[in-house]
Amino acid sequence: MNTTNELTAKQFYQFVSIANETQSVLPHDEVAIIEILKITVLHCTTSFKSNEWLKEKLEQFKSKYYCHGFKPNKAGISGEQYRKIWPCRKPRFAVGFDAYKPFREIEKVAFMKALRACRDYIRAGFTDDAFNVFAKRLDNISLLVR
Repeated sequence: MNTTNELTAKQFYQFVSIANETQSVLPHDEVAIIEILKITVLHCTTSFKSNEWLKEKLEQFKSKYYCHGFKPNKAGISGEQYRKIWPCRKPRFAVGFDAYKPFREIEKVAFMKALRACRDYIRAGFTDDAFNVFAKRLDNISLLVR
């Protein structure tokens, strides 16, 4: 078991593969999967965020990155975008003052679960049914990190 706070090579490869597939075909500088992960981490680590807040933030995300619906990106991410992914190899599933606490191995597990949940939600096309499944998965992740 990798006891450092870095993702294993396999986990990082999966992260890059998901980033390539889910990157918006629109010419954004940001990496779409990182942007939805930011929303996810905030939702899972703060108890005052409701499902209505989550739905509103995801609507904004969808409008910005997938205004014409999701289509798998065949081109993938650019070198500049890859440089934005590189720091994520040491994921912290914490915000605010919690980010200064010692790293816990469960954070990597939560990060990978959140990554896969985001991928599945994007692939499902942001439907209401997909949102319900996504919100339930995030509730389970919340329990892991608290």
